[in-house]
Amino acid sequence: MVMLKISVSGLKNLERTIKTADKENKKALTTAIKVEGYRLRKLMISEIRSGAPGGRRFAKLSYIRRLTGGRLRPDKPYGLKQTDTALRGGGAAMTAAIRYNIVKNDPFVMAIGWTGPKVSNSYKKLADALQKGFASPVTDRRRAWLAETGGALGPRRKIRKYFFLRKNTTFFKTPGRPVIEPFWRAQQEDAWKNIRNNFRRKMRGERI
Repeated sequence: MVMLKISVSGLKNLERTIKTADKENKKALTTAIKVEGYRLRKLMISEIRSGAPGGRRFAKLSYIRRLTGGRLRPDKPYGLKQTDTALRGGGAAMTAAIRYNIVKNDPFVMAIGWTGPKVSNSYKKLADALQKGFASPVTDRRRAWLAETGGALGPRRKIRKYFFLRKNTTFFKTPGRPVIEPFWRAQQEDAWKNIRNNFRRKMRGERI
C-alpha cells in the first residue's frame, strides 16, 4: 500500500506549546500547516508534470506505451484519457486530483497526494497502480489491435517490429513511477522548517 499521508512530526517545540495552548495558538498552527500544504501541493504538481518528483526521473515507457498514448490500462485495454496522459507524460493528468488536508489535529497529521474525501476511489487506485507498476495481460483483441497499429506505421519505421508480439508474450509490464516517497524525502526538512516559521509569523500577527 502506497502511503499518501505525511505526518508532520519533528515539531517538538511547537507540540509542547500546543499541549497547553489556547484556541488562538491552535488556530495559528492549523493555518501554518495549511499554508505549507498549499505550497507542497503546487510543487508536487509542478514536479510530476516535469517528470521528476523529488528530483527522481520517471522510468521511461516502452515504444508501444509512448506511441499509443498509454492506452493499456491495468484493468481495461482502452481507458480513460486521464490514464493515457498519465502513462504517456509522467502523470500530468493525474495532478488534477492532488489535494492536501489536515486529517487530524492531535497530533497534527497532514495528507498530501491523491487523498481525502473529494478524491474518488478510482483516482486513488489508479495513483497506487501507477506508483507501484502493474502487468497488463495480452488478450487476443489487444494483440490484433497492436498488429494493426504496427502495420499502419509503414515498412520503413524500425520500431514497427515491437507491435508484432511473440506468441510467448502474455503480459506487458509497466514500471512503477513513485511520486509520494521521493517527493516527501526531498521536501520534509524544508516543510518542517516552513511550518515553524509560518507559525511564529502568524503568532506575531503577520499575514502569511
